[in-house]
Amino acid sequence: MQGEQDAGIASATYTAFLVQQQSDFQTAINNIADDAAATRPLIGCQVSNSCNNNPVKDPTVAQALLQAAIDNPLKIVCCGPTYLYPTVSDGTHLTAAGNVSRGVVEARFLQRFLQNQDALPLYCKTAVQSSTRITLTFHLPVDATLLQFSTAVCTDPGNRGINFYQTGGNSPTITNVTINTPNQIFVDFDIAPNGTAKLIGIGWFNPGGSTPTPAGPTTGSRTTISCDALGGDHACQQLISVT
Repeated sequence: MQGEQDAGIASATYTAFLVQQQSDFQTAINNIADDAAATRPLIGCQVSNSCNNNPVKDPTVAQALLQAAIDNPLKIVCCGPTYLYPTVSDGTHLTAAGNVSRGVVEARFLQRFLQNQDALPLYCKTAVQSSTRITLTFHLPVDATLLQFSTAVCTDPGNRGINFYQTGGNSPTITNVTINTPNQIFVDFDIAPNGTAKLIGIGWFNPGGSTPTPAGPTTGSRTTISCDALGGDHACQQLISVT
């Protein structure tokens, strides 16, 4: 897990940094390893504590790791978010128990990777608008069969942790968030959004607004979108364009 000092950096910029880091990491190891042609994956969880920065920053570094894994599935593994783990009193760093839980999750993802399975986490692939509804279609982890809303670990910050942005246009309000099919969620509005550059945030907004808010499952940026995978994987933090 990395990127705390880079909170707020452009996602595309940090994605490029991660790709370069994996390449440098692989070159350095292969220079001294017996198998000089092996791939050395970069594995980690999204850092989910930018809500506690002063000033508050968007979780762009978290999004960067997810995108790097999507673009480079044979080299980079994103093991999901860390907002579901408790933090110490500073509201930023994970507790010992939180780090143990994170390690268990990373081990599961590493096992998937080593067994040549799909090692991508739970994340939203597309967001498509039709009138007053936006349909979110998710990628499910290899051992999951359906989406679920779970408050067993994370409390609901409102609208299941989903928010909406657009440039110009009207002022729509989310009225309902429901699971449709095993991998789809409906986000319904009171009026059809008609602005430009429309975006859906998942676990993106800070419940405290511009006030730094301790990270974690009951306080920070988070979502209750989960799935029935072995570890009850929660959805990654991301900002996705609406088409």
